[in-house]
Amino acid sequence: MHLKRITAPRTWDLPRKKTVWVTTPNPGKQRDLCLPLDFVLRDVLGKARTKKEVNYIVTFEEVLVNGKRRKDRRYPLGFLDILTFPKLDEHYMLLINKQNKLYIQKLNAKEAESRLCKLTNKTITTKGIQLNFLDGTNLLVKKDGYKTGDTLVLATKDNKVIDHLKLENGASVLLYKGKHAGTVTHIENIEQDKLYFKSDKQTHQTNKAYAVVIGKDKPVIKI
Repeated sequence: MHLKRITAPRTWDLPRKKTVWVTTPNPGKQRDLCLPLDFVLRDVLGKARTKKEVNYIVTFEEVLVNGKRRKDRRYPLGFLDILTFPKLDEHYMLLINKQNKLYIQKLNAKEAESRLCKLTNKTITTKGIQLNFLDGTNLLVKKDGYKTGDTLVLATKDNKVIDHLKLENGASVLLYKGKHAGTVTHIENIEQDKLYFKSDKQTHQTNKAYAVVIGKDKPVIKI
């Protein structure tokens, strides 16, 4: 149920020696790319001061993650997930910065109407093609025109595909792992599993798997 703060993922921005324990998120998402709702509500957003207050909020108030109500304080809020408090008309997205720390970005209502999902795998089923995303969710489609590494823009309310962002030269990407984590840039070239981009007038390379497409020529989300 709990994790020692000193051994928590380095992407978690928390004081390591303030207390001994921190809530462990439920399984289902990469631990270094998610935060438990308990930690977000209490330590990041300041919506609660104690575990009792967190339990009250998730039980009796509306707390939505990607349009679905969540009542478990250990539910993992993942990278690029949309957190919404309908009664307060507040919306947030979980991102990563150049210090390789997860942080909460505030959004307006319009920006929270859609979310980005990176395609990591595809599975052929009898009912169609199942698209598997970085956040652990999946989507069943009838026609296949997507490649692994592409990003789909989905409606937060009903998961309808709004746009398709291809992993290709010129695309705007956010690097979320490696020593360049938190960098927003454009793809200069892709060679097998390597991605090349420019930063400070210098060409750098990173693993292609470390990039998530966030726009065609400019980001479609607020960074």
